Amino acid sequence: MTRIKYLFSTPSGDMPPTENLLGTEIKTGTKISGRAPELIDYFNILSETILEQSENLFHFSGTGQKNQQSFRPNRLYITSEKCGSLYHVARACLFWRNCGQIVLAVITAFETTARKVLKRDHRNLSYLWDSRQIKLVPRPYFICDKKIGQGRNAITATISIMEWLEDFHEWHFICPIRNDSCRVVMWKPGHGTCPLPRPDQLEPRLFEKIAGILSYYFDPGDLSQICLWSNAAGDFIIRLDGCRQLSARLTTVREYQNIPEAVQGFGPAANLLVTLLYLFLDITLIIRIDRTNGTGRYLFADSKFIKPAVTGFFAGLATLMKEKNLRLPVHELMHLLKDLNDRELLQVYSPLMDFHRTWGRADAHFMEIHLPRHCSELAVTLKQLDDQLAATADSTSRLAA
Repeated sequence: MTRIKYLFSTPSGDMPPTENLLGTEIKTGTKISGRAPELIDYFNILSETILEQSENLFHFSGTGQKNQQSFRPNRLYITSEKCGSLYHVARACLFWRNCGQIVLAVITAFETTARKVLKRDHRNLSYLWDSRQIKLVPRPYFICDKKIGQGRNAITATISIMEWLEDFHEWHFICPIRNDSCRVVMWKPGHGTCPLPRPDQLEPRLFEKIAGILSYYFDPGDLSQICLWSNAAGDFIIRLDGCRQLSARLTTVREYQNIPEAVQGFGPAANLLVTLLYLFLDITLIIRIDRTNGTGRYLFADSKFIKPAVTGFFAGLATLMKEKNLRLPVHELMHLLKDLNDRELLQVYSPLMDFHRTWGRADAHFMEIHLPRHCSELAVTLKQLDDQLAATADSTSRLAA
């Protein structure tokens, strides 16, 4: 018999819910007739789904014994972590007697569009997990549809279960009062928001990591890239190890495709170069946008973060080329970038802005407001990095040889 416990994540740590709270209606983001399912229904359908898959999860844990008599865990704790605009996120801990444990991320969507996005996200993460040697996304385990609630109040939910990235935390910018310079803080359960130690070193490192992850997952075959990612949505999470070294992971991939405006039909070589140009432009702009604590007013990061984003971008391409034993037009891209002035950059950005407006990004207008400033600062940074970019190009060429 599995002992099951339901909890809520709070700034003071994990807390058990009250009976009154469990009886409240769950936020589904969809219009339904009658009374919405209760929070207890949400928890119950998660535990039911997890226990149905307990044998598979036992093998995923990698800690079990071959002669194990029962694959059913003796304990299951489910903690509600976040109720987002698209998904509900929970953390599930399964314990097997004398055989270790596994921690899962359980993402649930109720609204029709959100369910489609979750299924696409699960599919994209599975592809990225299988297609790269370095694992910078969580491992997806399985996804299913389930009925939640009773009778006419029952609705269909999509539940995606994947690896929980232990000790990784969401991060966001804050702007201290009377200071326009942004600072990075982590959200740590039981501690609230925590500033990064050694911010002069770790904040640029964070931007290098994010840009590197995005360029590493570029697909040179069909020119697909990670689209519509957002710092404000908490797409990237970070961890500090015992030596205060920073790691980053990408948690969601809503869209993985090429940007149509980048594929001009001039032939494979030209298409590849133009697509890399738009990948670079997209990363260096979007990486600067966040919201205060993830939900407040929009912020545009300081120009000092452009340099680590640029170097991280080319480092990610270098890793990709080495792993796949291929050559990308890195030299050509660098020469193209350093020859563009701020007015030309602004013009080249135009199709990219059309792409984001078409997708209805909530921050598209904010991007447009800050785009002239960004192009000016990006042009200056690229000129300052001229010699360093040339050295990076030589390095990536050797790695790809």
